[in-house]
Amino acid sequence: MILLVLLIACGEEKVKPDVIDLTEEKIPTQESWNDTIYFSQSGKLQATLTTTHLKVYEDERLKLLDSVKVEFYDKNGKVNSTLKANKGRINDTKNEFTAFGNVRLAGSEGRKLFTEKLTWNPKTEKIYSDTKVKIFDGDEIIEGAGFVSDKDLTNYVIRKIFVIKSNLNKH
Repeated sequence: MILLVLLIACGEEKVKPDVIDLTEEKIPTQESWNDTIYFSQSGKLQATLTTTHLKVYEDERLKLLDSVKVEFYDKNGKVNSTLKANKGRINDTKNEFTAFGNVRLAGSEGRKLFTEKLTWNPKTEKIYSDTKVKIFDGDEIIEGAGFVSDKDLTNYVIRKIFVIKSNLNKH
Protein backbone atom coordinates (compact mmCIF):
# COMPACT_ATOMS: atom_id res chain seq x y z
CA MET A 1 0.00 0.00 0.00
CA ILE A 2 2.80 2.43 0.88
CA LEU A 3 4.50 1.64 -2.44
CA LEU A 4 1.26 2.48 -4.28
CA VAL A 5 0.96 5.88 -2.52
CA LEU A 6 4.60 6.71 -3.36
CA LEU A 7 4.10 5.81 -7.02
CA ILE A 8 0.98 7.98 -7.27
CA ALA A 9 2.73 10.92 -5.54
CA CYS A 10 5.74 10.71 -7.86
CA GLY A 11 3.56 10.62 -10.92
CA GLU A 12 1.73 13.89 -10.14
CA GLU A 13 2.88 17.06 -11.82
CA LYS A 14 4.37 19.55 -9.36
CA VAL A 15 2.85 23.03 -9.19
CA LYS A 16 5.48 25.72 -9.75
CA PRO A 17 4.99 29.23 -8.34
CA ASP A 18 4.84 32.20 -10.71
CA VAL A 19 8.19 33.96 -10.98
CA ILE A 20 8.02 37.76 -11.03
CA ASP A 21 10.84 39.50 -12.90
CA LEU A 22 11.45 42.81 -11.13
CA THR A 23 14.19 43.97 -13.51
CA GLU A 24 11.71 45.30 -16.09
CA GLU A 25 10.24 47.99 -13.82
CA LYS A 26 12.63 50.09 -11.77
CA ILE A 27 11.81 50.00 -8.07
CA PRO A 28 12.19 53.27 -6.12
CA THR A 29 14.81 53.40 -3.39
CA GLN A 30 12.40 55.42 -1.21
CA GLU A 31 8.68 56.00 -1.28
CA SER A 32 6.40 58.18 0.84
CA TRP A 33 2.88 59.58 0.90
CA ASN A 34 1.54 63.07 1.74
CA ASP A 35 4.99 64.59 1.78
CA THR A 36 6.35 68.16 1.75
CA ILE A 37 9.62 69.29 0.14
CA TYR A 38 11.18 72.68 0.91
CA PHE A 39 13.28 74.58 -1.63
CA SER A 40 15.65 77.25 -0.32
CA GLN A 41 18.63 79.18 -1.56
CA SER A 42 21.13 81.00 0.67
CA GLY A 43 18.88 80.29 3.66
CA LYS A 44 15.78 81.89 2.08
CA LEU A 45 12.67 79.79 1.49
CA GLN A 46 11.83 79.77 -2.23
CA ALA A 47 8.99 77.26 -2.37
CA THR A 48 7.16 74.45 -0.60
CA LEU A 49 5.99 71.46 -2.60
CA THR A 50 3.34 69.07 -1.33
CA THR A 51 2.57 65.76 -3.01
CA THR A 52 0.31 62.82 -2.36
CA HIS A 53 2.93 60.27 -3.47
CA LEU A 54 6.71 60.59 -3.78
CA LYS A 55 9.04 58.02 -5.36
CA VAL A 56 12.81 58.53 -5.10
CA TYR A 57 15.26 56.93 -7.55
CA GLU A 58 18.69 57.63 -6.03
CA ASP A 59 20.79 56.16 -8.88
CA GLU A 60 19.08 58.47 -11.40
CA ARG A 61 18.94 61.40 -8.90
CA LEU A 62 15.24 61.67 -9.68
CA LYS A 63 12.01 62.11 -7.70
CA LEU A 64 8.59 61.38 -9.22
CA LEU A 65 5.50 63.01 -7.68
CA ASP A 66 1.71 62.62 -7.90
CA SER A 67 -0.85 65.41 -7.28
CA VAL A 68 1.55 68.31 -6.87
CA LYS A 69 1.02 71.71 -5.26
CA VAL A 70 3.85 74.28 -5.10
CA GLU A 71 3.67 77.57 -3.24
CA PHE A 72 6.34 80.06 -4.36
CA TYR A 73 7.55 82.73 -1.92
CA ASP A 74 8.72 86.29 -2.50
CA LYS A 75 11.81 87.84 -0.82
CA ASN A 76 9.69 88.77 2.23
CA GLY A 77 8.54 85.18 2.80
CA LYS A 78 4.99 85.65 1.50
CA VAL A 79 3.33 83.29 -1.00
CA ASN A 80 3.23 85.12 -4.34
CA SER A 81 2.10 82.31 -6.67
CA THR A 82 0.71 78.78 -6.54
CA LEU A 83 1.19 75.93 -8.99
CA LYS A 84 -0.93 72.77 -9.19
CA ALA A 85 -0.40 69.76 -11.47
CA ASN A 86 -1.29 66.10 -11.84
CA LYS A 87 2.34 64.94 -11.73
CA GLY A 88 5.83 66.26 -11.18
CA ARG A 89 9.49 65.37 -11.45
CA ILE A 90 12.50 66.73 -9.56
CA ASN A 91 15.76 66.24 -11.44
CA ASP A 92 18.54 66.69 -8.88
CA THR A 93 21.23 66.51 -11.58
CA LYS A 94 19.80 69.50 -13.49
CA ASN A 95 18.42 71.15 -10.32
CA GLU A 96 14.96 71.50 -11.90
CA PHE A 97 11.34 70.76 -11.09
CA THR A 98 8.94 69.92 -13.93
CA ALA A 99 5.16 69.77 -13.57
CA PHE A 100 3.04 67.65 -15.97
CA GLY A 101 -0.64 67.29 -16.75
CA ASN A 102 -3.25 69.98 -16.18
CA VAL A 103 -0.66 72.50 -14.93
CA ARG A 104 -2.17 75.66 -13.41
CA LEU A 105 -0.15 78.58 -12.09
CA ALA A 106 -1.85 81.51 -10.34
CA GLY A 107 0.32 84.62 -10.00
CA SER A 108 0.22 87.39 -7.43
CA GLU A 109 -1.35 89.98 -9.75
CA GLY A 110 -4.29 87.78 -10.76
CA ARG A 111 -2.66 86.30 -13.86
CA LYS A 112 -3.30 82.62 -14.51
CA LEU A 113 -1.34 80.22 -16.69
CA PHE A 114 -2.55 76.87 -18.04
CA THR A 115 -0.34 74.33 -19.83
CA GLU A 116 0.52 70.62 -19.91
CA LYS A 117 4.20 70.99 -18.96
CA LEU A 118 6.06 73.65 -16.98
CA THR A 119 9.63 73.64 -15.61
CA TRP A 120 11.02 75.72 -12.74
CA ASN A 121 14.72 76.24 -12.14
CA PRO A 122 15.24 77.21 -8.47
CA LYS A 123 18.73 78.58 -9.17
CA THR A 124 17.58 81.10 -11.80
CA GLU A 125 14.06 81.35 -10.28
CA LYS A 126 12.61 81.18 -13.82
CA ILE A 127 9.74 79.05 -15.09
CA TYR A 128 9.50 77.98 -18.70
CA SER A 129 7.63 75.76 -21.13
CA ASP A 130 8.14 74.68 -24.72
CA THR A 131 4.53 73.47 -25.02
CA LYS A 132 1.33 75.42 -25.63
CA VAL A 133 0.37 77.88 -22.92
CA LYS A 134 -2.74 79.93 -22.20
CA ILE A 135 -2.50 83.02 -20.00
CA PHE A 136 -5.44 84.93 -18.54
CA ASP A 137 -4.19 88.47 -17.93
CA GLY A 138 -6.92 90.91 -16.92
CA ASP A 139 -9.29 91.16 -19.84
CA GLU A 140 -6.94 89.33 -22.22
CA ILE A 141 -6.41 85.69 -23.05
CA ILE A 142 -3.08 84.96 -24.74
CA GLU A 143 -2.33 81.57 -26.31
CA GLY A 144 1.08 80.59 -27.59
CA ALA A 145 4.17 78.41 -27.19
CA GLY A 146 7.69 78.95 -25.96
CA PHE A 147 7.14 80.61 -22.59
CA VAL A 148 9.51 82.01 -19.95
CA SER A 149 8.68 84.01 -16.81
CA ASP A 150 9.54 84.76 -13.24
CA LYS A 151 7.76 82.44 -10.82
CA ASP A 152 4.97 84.91 -9.95
CA LEU A 153 4.04 85.70 -13.61
CA THR A 154 4.81 89.44 -13.32
CA ASN A 155 7.30 89.44 -16.22
CA TYR A 156 6.65 86.89 -18.93
CA VAL A 157 7.49 86.34 -22.59
CA ILE A 158 5.68 84.12 -25.08
CA ARG A 159 7.93 83.43 -28.04
CA LYS A 160 5.21 82.39 -30.49
CA ILE A 161 1.75 83.91 -29.97
CA PHE A 162 -1.18 82.19 -31.66
CA VAL A 163 -4.21 84.11 -30.35
CA ILE A 164 -4.90 87.22 -28.30
CA LYS A 165 -8.47 87.87 -27.19
CA SER A 166 -9.19 91.22 -25.55
CA ASN A 167 -12.04 93.07 -23.84
CA LEU A 168 -13.80 89.86 -22.84
CA ASN A 169 -16.24 91.66 -20.58
CA LYS A 170 -17.27 94.24 -23.18
CA HIS A 171 -19.70 93.56 -26.02
